[in-house]
Amino acid sequence: MLLRELAADASGVAAEEVTVTAVCVRCGAEHGRPELQWPDTAGPPPNVTLASCSGLVVAALAPPGVPVGVDVEPRRASLGREPMRRADLAMVLGGPSRSAVRRWVRAEAVLKADGRGLRVDPGAVVVRGRLARVGGEPTPYRIVDRRIAGCLVSVAVGPVPR
Repeated sequence: MLLRELAADASGVAAEEVTVTAVCVRCGAEHGRPELQWPDTAGPPPNVTLASCSGLVVAALAPPGVPVGVDVEPRRASLGREPMRRADLAMVLGGPSRSAVRRWVRAEAVLKADGRGLRVDPGAVVVRGRLARVGGEPTPYRIVDRRIAGCLVSVAVGPVPR
């Protein structure tokens, strides 16, 4: 519903004409990256991304062809009912444990924008300032960070296609 309403507000297309699908590229189940569909007359729909934690849902839209990803985690990260220790994240990502949750959120946002998600090692995401790259790949992603309702949020946006 959130993605439908955002797309409608951004485009002028009625929310009832917007369909959201999410198909996993690996198994075909309905838990993959969200995509919008709407009438052909409206042109290509925007790219969208969605994440949630602790009662907070965050969505982002980008123009067609512009990669976008978002992730959100509680500042005190957890996996289900078990605490996710910063040291465990630091071991996966490398670097200090103090900033591990923020680095994890950034890495997931970049990998969602990249389109491969966690099929790529999150430790391969290299962040320098507000730009990130996956490994040595040339595509840069701009990152915007926020704290909202006790959660860390990162949005990654890829370059505009030429």
